[in-house]
Amino acid sequence: MATFDHKIEVVNGNSTDTFHPETNSGQVYDYNNSAWLNSLIGTLSNLSTTQKGTLVAAINEIVGTKADITALTTHSTSIATTSSLGHVIPDGTTIVIDSNGIISSVNPGTTPPTPPLPITNFRATSEINKIILSWTNPVDASLSGIRIQRKIGGYPTSFSDGATVFNGIATTYTDTDVMAGEAYYYRAFTYSSSNTFNSSDAQQTSVTSVAHPIYTVIIDTTNSNPETSVTYADDAVGMAAGSSAWDNVFPFSEIKPVMLLNGEVNYYLNPNNFAQKLDESSADITSGNDGDVMIQFPKFYTYIRKVGSNVYISLSTSRVNTNYKCYAHTKQGGTEKDYCYIGAYNNSIFENRLRSLSNTNLAGAMGYPDLVERTEANGAGYQLYSFYQHVMIQILYLIKYKNLDSQDTIALGAQELDILAGTLNNLGMTFINNIDMRVKLFGIEHLWGAGYTVLGGIQIDVNFNIFNAYDDFNIRQNYTNVGAIPRFEYGSLKSVQGTNELGFLPSETGGTGTTYFTDVVEILNDSVEGYAPVVLDGGFEPQYSGGIFSAFANVVEAGGHISSRLAYL
Repeated sequence: MATFDHKIEVVNGNSTDTFHPETNSGQVYDYNNSAWLNSLIGTLSNLSTTQKGTLVAAINEIVGTKADITALTTHSTSIATTSSLGHVIPDGTTIVIDSNGIISSVNPGTTPPTPPLPITNFRATSEINKIILSWTNPVDASLSGIRIQRKIGGYPTSFSDGATVFNGIATTYTDTDVMAGEAYYYRAFTYSSSNTFNSSDAQQTSVTSVAHPIYTVIIDTTNSNPETSVTYADDAVGMAAGSSAWDNVFPFSEIKPVMLLNGEVNYYLNPNNFAQKLDESSADITSGNDGDVMIQFPKFYTYIRKVGSNVYISLSTSRVNTNYKCYAHTKQGGTEKDYCYIGAYNNSIFENRLRSLSNTNLAGAMGYPDLVERTEANGAGYQLYSFYQHVMIQILYLIKYKNLDSQDTIALGAQELDILAGTLNNLGMTFINNIDMRVKLFGIEHLWGAGYTVLGGIQIDVNFNIFNAYDDFNIRQNYTNVGAIPRFEYGSLKSVQGTNELGFLPSETGGTGTTYFTDVVEILNDSVEGYAPVVLDGGFEPQYSGGIFSAFANVVEAGGHISSRLAYL
């Protein structure tokens, strides 16, 4: 805290108001103290309401940021309107506040520099999850930059009003921090190197962010029928469960097989035959030289909530409101990625790294930490197939197929452990298989069956608190407690937690292999280390165990039936 004898004079026309903190009130003031600022504003009768509203920002930005406050003890600081500059006392730094509340700093007794010309052709265009701003810069040598402010409910009144979305030199900017259906008001301010701002009203534009479709399924948890318990709502009404029409709807239309090399798409694969590129030439999906066979999932937003006995699951291309999340595409720290990538095959080990390659056998005999290390050995961004990514797949399944019984809808799940990866390469993105039980859903082979699959980014402590993480799964500090669930012995899932963070983890058992969710769950924790990961069941008991909603939590020991799946975010 700094104490100082600081006189502030407000000059307007021929009259002067003086605020002298020490003599007017006998108090000691901290220049960052809001009470001092409020007291100051109350004495300034010559300022307009708009000017007073900007004064706090003026002091914080011009006075409060000075590291050496002692410089202010040697002179006065005058605050003047632009119409009264001839009366500014020339013995200190002048803070100029114009009639719109715009502030600038000039030498005492001088007229502020002329601001740069305004930008022209300022436009805002709404697209999916973003608003594109474009404009034409003036031909003006004094132009140093453009500052763009954004508000909801009306245009910004000054360069400190609203949120700053852009500050620099350019002719376009994409604002991605938007919500569907919201009206956004933008105002631009050109400025010079002396921080003289042009506040022309001509530099304004507004747009309403496009409202995108919302596809919703409602699960009636009191209805034991896996098919009739699920109904469509919102924009899903009129769609047929399992229809190919869903393939033309985002995000289903943008789910694509790729060869991912060092975190970049090397090339796209033929969705009807992964052994081929899009042009039907041969693809190297076995050696690892061209990368890993991965499925690309575009970013979208989902909202899971439980209302009474119903569970609502909504999907939208944009963040409809703050309840909509894209956890499967979110990095630690909150950065959202446009795509996440999930291995098309259960993992194999190649050069001591966990890979996703065709014509390989399931890699076993590894515990959870070993799986994480071998996955992350591929480089930054590579990780285990995570809990949040699995919840994303579960939601996609429910929206498209509207049925809780994934084993009856898609396939039972293979019982063998020695199936070569890639045996379903030429059977499209999803294979409805009632013959030999092998699963392929959204390009992913053996999503259930063919061994237990360990999920990354979720662990359960001995009190059954759930801890989730976005990435770097071997770092304990990355995990956040998102709530507790009950302990469950081996049983068939009847109802789920139904939240964004807990997804479809169990809230009740007591169903059967043909009722409710049909899949088996078991939530225990016998770990001496205190935490147990979650695995998807290997499906060793057809029609009663492994399906898309199966979940097991207990000690995961190294064993031939324990595996995982490569992912990249």
